[in-house]
Amino acid sequence: MLNAMRDGALEMKIEDFIAEDDRVAVRWTFTGIYRAEPRPGFPAPGDKITTGSMSFYRVVNGKIDRDWGLDIVSPTHDPWRSK
Repeated sequence: MLNAMRDGALEMKIEDFIAEDDRVAVRWTFTGIYRAEPRPGFPAPGDKITTGSMSFYRVVNGKIDRDWGLDIVSPTHDPWRSK
């Protein structure tokens, strides 16, 4: 989805940041202009959209040792679009 917002007008916001022991969880949102080709169920090119992601990290000796991510994208579900 981030490739679909590739015009440089991408805004990223950290919504939540939680750390405990050697684990860190981050919830992000990304807002930008949808620039991909038109497809059924997706926003029209030029529409402003918001999508999200969650990232999980394991930290060892002050450095990220492992990371896992989850994109929160549902192109057929209206709440993901910006208002």
